[in-house]
Amino acid sequence: MSGQNLFSDFPPVRKTEWLDKIKADLKGRPVAELFWQLADELVVDPFAHPEDRRRQLDQPLTDLRHWWIGASAQAGPALASLIDELREGGVQSLRLVVEARGQMPEMVELLGSRWPDLPHLVLDLPEGADSEWLEGLAFAKKPDWVAGAACVGAARVIVVGGTDPVATLVGALQQGCAALAEAVEQRGLSAKDAHSRLVFRFETGPEYFLELARLRAFALLWGHVLEGWQVAPCKPVVEVHFAAEAYGDDPYHNMIRATTLAMSALLGGADRLEVRPVVLPHEGETPFTRRIARNVQHILQLESHFGKVADPVAGSWYVEQLTDQLARAAWDRFRTSA
Repeated sequence: MSGQNLFSDFPPVRKTEWLDKIKADLKGRPVAELFWQLADELVVDPFAHPEDRRRQLDQPLTDLRHWWIGASAQAGPALASLIDELREGGVQSLRLVVEARGQMPEMVELLGSRWPDLPHLVLDLPEGADSEWLEGLAFAKKPDWVAGAACVGAARVIVVGGTDPVATLVGALQQGCAALAEAVEQRGLSAKDAHSRLVFRFETGPEYFLELARLRAFALLWGHVLEGWQVAPCKPVVEVHFAAEAYGDDPYHNMIRATTLAMSALLGGADRLEVRPVVLPHEGETPFTRRIARNVQHILQLESHFGKVADPVAGSWYVEQLTDQLARAAWDRFRTSA
């Protein structure tokens, strides 16, 4: 094989030649019947071709795909054993869900005694909680990201809601711009520093290519937002969870589906991922299902080497085209709503 030029054996085929062959195979049926209608402004051509990208120079901002392997925990009688389980199971980022300020002392004590070297901590606080909730936590572990509360010195998690692919992108851009403006105008930060303290939390559903393209489109669009603030475009920090509708009724099928859901999140550019453990009939979430959820990420990181390539789907013309359509539709809607 050394020295061979395989491109000479497989000459490029123009899109017109490809379509002519497809039309012949369809025997008179219109090619448009095979298009994927996602929404009024999104019609995806399944026969995407490199020629479709020649006039589209925008590319999503990417970097190496290192990500935090995440899991969550909340106050309760099993919290201590759960923290031990997650630490020993290779979790890199713990998300603590706090429902009342009175729960904080127990969590501080458990983190300080059982996981003092926790690499990464995310706090989910109720909306409206203030910085006083964080008092004392620094003795256990300074939070890296905080959702639901005013935070000083930690990154703010912006929760992006909804299932519509274009609307969620627009909402993320609007919330991100509002957060940048607040940090610059009220807290005196530079736009660059304000950007570095933002995290965008998306939920991923079962549509593999759509979810992947949506995250790539957001990276592209956020780069344009930063340009408007005279900041050099750089990739946004993205956290991904599984949407409630991502799983079906069969728990064992869901264990398999978790892999494709995780792949779409990571190939799209997630910086932190939580794989939702499967709920078994009459048992609920168990140590076994939590282990499977963690190991999905371990396999993708350690055996499939997802963290070694900056943008594995670049050059997949179908994904590139879908990314372009999502980005254009969301940007048009965002500009008209501004």
